[in-house]
Amino acid sequence: MDLAEHPARSTPIVWLALLAAIVCGVMLRLSHQDDVSSRSPDEKVYTYRAQQVADQGLSAMRPWFPEYVNSNTTGELPPPTRVGYVAVSALAMKLMGVRDFRAGAAVSLLCSVLSLLLLAWIGVRFFNPWVAAGAVSFLAFSVAELGMARRAWVDGYFGFIGLLLLYLTLELMRTPRRVFLYPLFFLSGTCAILSKETSVFVYGICGLWLFGFLVWKERWGKGAALLALGGLLSVAAALGTWSLLAGNLTVPLSALTSVKVNTDWGRLNTGGPWYQFTYLLWLVGPLTGTMALVGIIAAALPSGIRSKAGLEVSKLGIDDLPGARLAASVVVSLLVFVSFVGHLQYLRMTSPADGAYCLLAGLGLWNLLTLARRFLPITDYRALVLVAVLAVGIEGLRDYRIYTDVVVRTGMEDLTAIWIRTALGR
Repeated sequence: MDLAEHPARSTPIVWLALLAAIVCGVMLRLSHQDDVSSRSPDEKVYTYRAQQVADQGLSAMRPWFPEYVNSNTTGELPPPTRVGYVAVSALAMKLMGVRDFRAGAAVSLLCSVLSLLLLAWIGVRFFNPWVAAGAVSFLAFSVAELGMARRAWVDGYFGFIGLLLLYLTLELMRTPRRVFLYPLFFLSGTCAILSKETSVFVYGICGLWLFGFLVWKERWGKGAALLALGGLLSVAAALGTWSLLAGNLTVPLSALTSVKVNTDWGRLNTGGPWYQFTYLLWLVGPLTGTMALVGIIAAALPSGIRSKAGLEVSKLGIDDLPGARLAASVVVSLLVFVSFVGHLQYLRMTSPADGAYCLLAGLGLWNLLTLARRFLPITDYRALVLVAVLAVGIEGLRDYRIYTDVVVRTGMEDLTAIWIRTALGR
């Protein structure tokens, strides 16, 4: 097929590019898995808890809740309510026959690789192979994702769950009466709640988006009511899990309300003006950030304008506007939260939106190529594709250099805006 015919038309080149991006992403994640010089306080807590569960079972979790509530370091360490990741890390310890950081790091690595594969599938299924190739390329070289894939943090695991919720929402919007998908959606949402407090920005937004779709687009009131009931039951399941593990629900809720972001450590290491986090995203990936902004703008455009510009229909003849707007909602909400609420300006905080962010970047790049082909006096679309590939390649090499020089070689124990800016002299 001739690339000059239509930019969304699949060719062997785009499939090779997509495969190369996946392979490259996997290799980059493996390349620095064993050269972590020191572990962060969060990793030590997660690993200690996973060790206890691996050796003693789930009953080991009960003392964590009152200990956390009564601790003087509350707010500086992860709360015990994040039992989902701890349980998965404990399982990894038993399967691997180890009791150290390697188990948690292996979970992060596996989830990061799965995120690459799932993002590729989302791009191909709901947009087109060109968007998929661009999105996976941006995620493959992401400083945040590479940094998380080698650490025993909850965020790599949480990021995969966030992307899975995005996928399930899009799948249900395409085929809303595929009933067997709803339990998977609710189960993923429960796992998100049991993983991190910011699950509201993925599970909550995806659930509300799907509810609105069923009510106003499908006119399926019964389905919307069942969705709402399932959402409430998933929240109840999370509360019930905490209650069983802690012996009652009061202490886990106290642990959640004891979480503080306004700590001395936070002010010194993760604080800063509201615009600093957006600037950080620019520093660690300028092309990714620019293309994501283009993708957000394209998602915000009315359908008529998108259609006239040739941006609305993908290779499969499917309207990609709902998927783009859902991804934009997740990204923008988390970005606003991290920028304006407390001292939370480090790259791990937006992990559940990393896949959506790179998806928007891939969409933005494809939109620019489409507009260039439509409005510029260019007869051979392949020249534009070559320029795009070179730009993404240069960006990838630059981002990987920042990752190795700033994160790996300095032994940086977290991905805070202040630390990265200081290391870059910016």
